[in-house]
Amino acid sequence: MNRTFQSEVGKWYWAVVAVSSAALFYCFWEHHLWLTVLTGAAVVFEIEMLVHTRYVVTSEGELRIEGGRFVPNRVIQAESVCSVCRTRSRSFLNPALSFDGLRIEFGEGGKKETVFVSPKNRKDFVGCLLKKNPRIRADV
Repeated sequence: MNRTFQSEVGKWYWAVVAVSSAALFYCFWEHHLWLTVLTGAAVVFEIEMLVHTRYVVTSEGELRIEGGRFVPNRVIQAESVCSVCRTRSRSFLNPALSFDGLRIEFGEGGKKETVFVSPKNRKDFVGCLLKKNPRIRADV
């Protein structure tokens, strides 16, 4: 059975959505056509990420990181996960809507990669990963 974990949404993300929405309203009110279109596209992208950012641990032992229709999904084999630790990230390039989250290190051999995620229920998320791969070093 697959387990789905929604992303935690930080205050900063709500602030970005609010500012973008206010800018959209202003551009529309002042009849700035191209700025309205561009700002509208940004708001659609933000809301899409807000609704669709989630992390799915599948029964086949995969971790699927989904960031919406406009962001490519990522699939990680649970067997390749080395460690999970709690951390803060200020990068906007991660599939996370909060600065508080988990850093997942994965990969085999000398090629290690990391990804930052922010599931709402971190303990259940890590527990679910540990069921798929008990060798994961977890520091939550």
